[in-house]
Formats: sequence, structure tokens, C-alpha cells
Amino acid sequence: MSVFLGYTIFLATFFGLATGLFLGLKAIKLI
Repeated sequence: MSVFLGYTIFLATFFGLATGLFLGLKAIKLI
């Protein structure tokens, strides 16, 4: 169960960073 929880947190962090980077690139293109 601990491994599953860690994996979920890892995925959430990964997608969070990917989304932030994607939005950041779109913001740079708009400027």
C-alpha cells in the first residue's frame, strides 16, 4: 500500500510539473 501511495504521489507531481511547464510555454508564446 505504501508503494502504491508513493507511486500516486510521483504521478501527481510529474503531471503537475508537466502541466506547469506546458502552461509556461504557452504563456511565453503569448507574450
